[in-house]
Amino acid sequence: MKLEYFANGCQDCPLILIYGAEETGALSLSQALSQIATGAANFVDVQVMANFDTVNGCNLRIQNSKHEANGVQMTEENSFIWALTADECEDKIGLLEPFSKRTDDDTAKHRHQFMELNGEIKVIFSTDRQW
Repeated sequence: MKLEYFANGCQDCPLILIYGAEETGALSLSQALSQIATGAANFVDVQVMANFDTVNGCNLRIQNSKHEANGVQMTEENSFIWALTADECEDKIGLLEPFSKRTDDDTAKHRHQFMELNGEIKVIFSTDRQW
């Protein structure tokens, strides 16, 4: 899985793209979100998760929030915090479900899902480097 930030270049920018064809990536991200939702973890740094690689030093911390935040915030160049409530984490887990239950018929097909539309910086999960 790759984690990449696009500051500009298309109408959806700025955005963070989390992409890769492996079903395990969606499962790992879902498990991380579940840990945050249940309070088992206060935050997860996506770029250090197993089988996740950063492109151009993109860092994304997903952290627990008691209140709904306004999307992803840039903390410094290529570093971001995505604060989510437990309910928001559960919503994101639901959005990832189709990626973790792919069949042989659709493993070669492109899929993407907007994970965050609030705020200036969007988050997209995709099977490849496109959306």
